[in-house]
Amino acid sequence: MQENLLVIDPDKLAAEGLSPIAAGKAAARMARLFLKEGVSFARESTLTARFDFSLMEEAKQRGYEVELVYIRLASTELALERVASRASRGGHAVPSQDVVRRFTRSLENLPKAMALADKTTILDNSSCNYKRIN
Repeated sequence: MQENLLVIDPDKLAAEGLSPIAAGKAAARMARLFLKEGVSFARESTLTARFDFSLMEEAKQRGYEVELVYIRLASTELALERVASRASRGGHAVPSQDVVRRFTRSLENLPKAMALADKTTILDNSSCNYKRIN
């Protein structure tokens, strides 16, 4: 992956005072603008929305090389623990049912995202150190 990429992170936008919905919309606008302007960027996502795929498709049509870096956890239980830990440190909380739904949908969407990507790296973040899966 290219060094010093601009990173679009809806969670950071929300931490700056936007509602989660407004942050998601702002992140989408930024991504579309960067594509239009030919700017290289990275975008954080749970890989659960149709927008993820339309953005990848548009990037490919515009001649971008699409690199997918997928960071996974071993279980929904661990995902729930991580969210609870983040919230206890002042980070944003996510309802348990949303965590479980997103965890499952993200894994279901991974093959489609991999098919769109020019390069895929899968990392497991279940322990203290990332472990490369592929």
